Amino acid sequence: MDKKIYRIASLLADHGLDNKDLAELINVSDTTVTKWCKHHAQPSRDNIYKICKVLKVNPKDLVVTFNWPEGPSEAEIFLSEKKKNK
Repeated sequence: MDKKIYRIASLLADHGLDNKDLAELINVSDTTVTKWCKHHAQPSRDNIYKICKVLKVNPKDLVVTFNWPEGPSEAEIFLSEKKKNK
């Protein structure tokens, strides 16, 4: 299972912009941009497009994908052990 993390804060820093600048450029609140940067929320597809357009970056540059190791997750192991102990 892949988990996607958006690199908005680091891309803003790379471009010399802050949250308020991006908010103004794509017409959202600076609170919204702050939530994206702190990973409390994720931008919509439309906003991802707008971010990429104003920063002139490829959408792939906006996302870091984590590939988890093969095998069962911790939750699956936990549930398996729980079943065995019943």
